[in-house]
Amino acid sequence: MFEQWRQEKRRKPTLRWWAFLRDMFLRQISTLPKSSTGLCLDVGCGTGEYLCRLVKQGQYKGIGLDPLKESSLKVFKHRIEGSNLSNEIGLINAVGEYLPIKEDCVQLCIMTAALDHVNNPNQTLKEIQRVLALDGYFMLLQSVVRTKKPNFKEEMHLNDFTMADLKRLLKPFRIEKIRSLFPIPLRIPLPDKLLGSLKIYEILTRIHGIIASFLLRFFPTYTKKFNYSVAIVKSKP
Repeated sequence: MFEQWRQEKRRKPTLRWWAFLRDMFLRQISTLPKSSTGLCLDVGCGTGEYLCRLVKQGQYKGIGLDPLKESSLKVFKHRIEGSNLSNEIGLINAVGEYLPIKEDCVQLCIMTAALDHVNNPNQTLKEIQRVLALDGYFMLLQSVVRTKKPNFKEEMHLNDFTMADLKRLLKPFRIEKIRSLFPIPLRIPLPDKLLGSLKIYEILTRIHGIIASFLLRFFPTYTKKFNYSVAIVKSKP
């Protein structure tokens, strides 16, 4: 079922938007201290695009963790083998609520658009904090909504979060930065030629962010659409 949902989302504009998010997320990781090396854990790794990119840069060895063995980890394994990263990345079939990893050993933990899929977000974040090293970083890419739906429940998304929810969940961490990205490119019929330029997406999301912030100041109900937020969080201050 999850794989069917994933395939339905693989329209060209959506794929380019995800590519833009990945590029922006990895840029935020590049701002971490150069001393931040070691083990990177990807919780809800999916097919491994983010983790493979990080490991290829040579700063980290990786562990990809996901509960979906067939639709995610199987594809990730082929990606690892095709990229000659078999000695650099290990895979674990498990859930985020119970990480089979010892305490204080992960230098960087990433979670990309996966917190809304877990059964217990609080427990998942407690586990992430447990396994992070004392000087480790947790980086989260997660969609947030402006207004929550009553009795929200979807088959593929078990939770929805407002920005206030996200900050409350992240209280055990020390938040260094939150950056919001607005998905206006999904609503604009861009020509194929422009779809290949991530710079176009960066310009459009900045413009939309400025306009949306202005409108929301005077019209709180301007939009109930979600935006993506990148949170860089340093744990255990």
